[in-house]
Amino acid sequence: MIMKCEAVKPLVAGYLDNELSESQAAPVRQHLLDCAGCRNEMQSQTAQKSWFVPTEPIAVPDGFATRVSRRAFAGDKGLLVPAPRQEVQRGEARILQFVIQMTAVAAVVLLILALGMKFNAHPEGSELRADSSDLREALEVMERLNREEQFQLPQDNPPGASQPEATQPVGSGVGK
Repeated sequence: MIMKCEAVKPLVAGYLDNELSESQAAPVRQHLLDCAGCRNEMQSQTAQKSWFVPTEPIAVPDGFATRVSRRAFAGDKGLLVPAPRQEVQRGEARILQFVIQMTAVAAVVLLILALGMKFNAHPEGSELRADSSDLREALEVMERLNREEQFQLPQDNPPGASQPEATQPVGSGVGK
């Protein structure tokens, strides 16, 4: 009997764990000898299996399975046992409570700041543009500021000190 890959792949893990009967394992073994793809899958699962450290088998008390099945069929849902509660020391509880409160305060402050920035009055209008003033206007303003600065320079120097040379204002036509 020749098995197809789709039928073998789910059985590879059971084959590696020796969980298959001999009648199930024989065709799987034959397929693994014939099919390189499934053989690679088996080698991959073998490598993964080697990552886990085997543990000692757990001893199950005599009659355990019988008791569990009898109770399950009787409708018993079991006894819910809460996990033991860890004792939190008083100082740790205070610190934790403080950190939580300060985190909440910080979140509220950030929310208020974000809303304030969102609704902050920004200049608006259809005529408002960053490039609305042209270069010529900017150059005229700079020339005016340079001329004013030249007139102020002699007043800043003490009497008898050498006067700095006047520089040509930007955009005054030199080099055009």
